[in-house]
Amino acid sequence: MTKKLKILHLEDLPGDAEFVDRQLRKSDLRFDKIVVDTKDEFIEALDKFTPDIVLSDHSLPAFNSLEALKIIRQKGIDIPFILITATVSEEFAVRMMQEGATDYILKDRLQRLPNAIISAIEKQDLAKEQKKIIENVIANASLMKEAERLAHFGSWEYHVDSRSLIFSDEMYRILDYDRSEITPTRFAFLKKVHVDDQQLLRDTVEKIYAGSENIPELVFRIFDNNNSVKYLHSEVLILKRSDGSIYKIIGFCQDITDVKNKERELIASSENLRELALHLQNIREEERSSIAREIHDALGQELTAIKIDVAWLLKKLDDSPAALKEKAKGVIELLNSSIASVRKIATQLRPTLLDDLGLNAALQWQSEEFEKRTGIIVHFSSDYDLKDTRNNAIAIFRIYQESLTNIARHAEASRVDAVLKHEDNALTLTIHDNGKGFDLGSISQKRTLGLLGMKERTIMMGGAYNITSSPGKGTTVHISVPV
Repeated sequence: MTKKLKILHLEDLPGDAEFVDRQLRKSDLRFDKIVVDTKDEFIEALDKFTPDIVLSDHSLPAFNSLEALKIIRQKGIDIPFILITATVSEEFAVRMMQEGATDYILKDRLQRLPNAIISAIEKQDLAKEQKKIIENVIANASLMKEAERLAHFGSWEYHVDSRSLIFSDEMYRILDYDRSEITPTRFAFLKKVHVDDQQLLRDTVEKIYAGSENIPELVFRIFDNNNSVKYLHSEVLILKRSDGSIYKIIGFCQDITDVKNKERELIASSENLRELALHLQNIREEERSSIAREIHDALGQELTAIKIDVAWLLKKLDDSPAALKEKAKGVIELLNSSIASVRKIATQLRPTLLDDLGLNAALQWQSEEFEKRTGIIVHFSSDYDLKDTRNNAIAIFRIYQESLTNIARHAEASRVDAVLKHEDNALTLTIHDNGKGFDLGSISQKRTLGLLGMKERTIMMGGAYNITSSPGKGTTVHISVPV
């Protein structure tokens, strides 16, 4: 033992005290030792000397070992206590051990003392270490219980050999049971799982016993004591023996019911917003269609009627001054321009081709108009000849318009290839330009409302929207809509 010990010796006979010292010096023990023989000196030494061990004679003139041992315990001092005495009865020795003495040695056998001291100190150190470990376990267990409670995180252990299942306190709380209300078993637990999720758990158990190393995280529904559905997120830890056999399965279950409820609320809210947006878009398209008809039919007809009247007046001005005739011709030209503008505005608001001849004709017309306006070559092709629903045709047409607008504004392209196809019960539209392209990661930080609008229109049709691009390689927009 390398540690230098502080030994407190309670002894009233100097010769006996010196005899103990000689025995200790014969050993390899390193120590400091003081000797006291009264109660007051003993108490003072405990407080100031703070010994590692106490050696005590049994009977002193006004004090004894039993009283000394009680003083140590009353002070809460946890150190070994070895009784060194002459002959004592076996009953007394047993009583001293019951009171907390570590060992007793007869004065005529002091050669055993050094080893007894070493053994007592080692046992004391081991006991302190065990106590510390137990305190840490208790503290960690308490901390774990509190963490489980705060995180709605329960745990369970399944012991394979005994087929016993143990729940943590939080696991009982998640299932809303008291310990006395349910006996955890594998089959009782499975019966509480939602019928649609039971096979998922059975498959997972089969994977575990088949030796699979890839056990997925699970999300499943379970009924609590009030028959309310709760969502649990679960992971498992598999413990095996050296021969590969499983002896314990530890599971961790987190109650994510609130998260799932929020997800459902968010999804429902998003669906409501999409339905509202679709409704507003339909209203907008109906208003556009109505305005386009009013402009085309009412204003267009009125302008045409005025043109006819002015042409009639021009015929009556044969003998009139040339300036008057030129003025009338100028009015007719202005009316022709106005009629063309009215038709253009009406067509932009709502192409009649979309209603009269369908989506193919409308997209072909839009391609030609775009090419005339921008000088960018557009090659449009289609094998679609089915009659699409009115709203889908409008939405696809608007997506095509927005894509061409983005190309004109940003792409610096010289050619656009667009293909409309009907394949696998889906209508697909692919638009590719040979422009400068862009970094898709950069647009996530920008308010790209045009791209967002195209994506939302596609989702409202129950379809999928995808855009690919990279600098110098152009951009491709692809949508797929179920027919």
